[in-house]
Amino acid sequence: MTAQFVGKTSMGFVTGKIYQVRTECKNVMINSRPTPCLCIYDLHSKAWCPYSNLEAMLQNWKIVGYDIELTHIKRSDS
Repeated sequence: MTAQFVGKTSMGFVTGKIYQVRTECKNVMINSRPTPCLCIYDLHSKAWCPYSNLEAMLQNWKIVGYDIELTHIKRSDS
């Protein structure tokens, strides 16, 4: 997806810059312990950032576009 980083410049991401990113739910090592997180990765650099939940991620990102077709998802009210 395409997203603008609106958080404070950190972890390789710059405030106001638009990135092509992917997300992944996984365990990462935090304080020497595996911790579940939602990670966001820049597709064109090594920048990435772990978030504890979707709400925390959305406080730092503005989604501006999707790069895949979502037509295969059926709505339950159809």
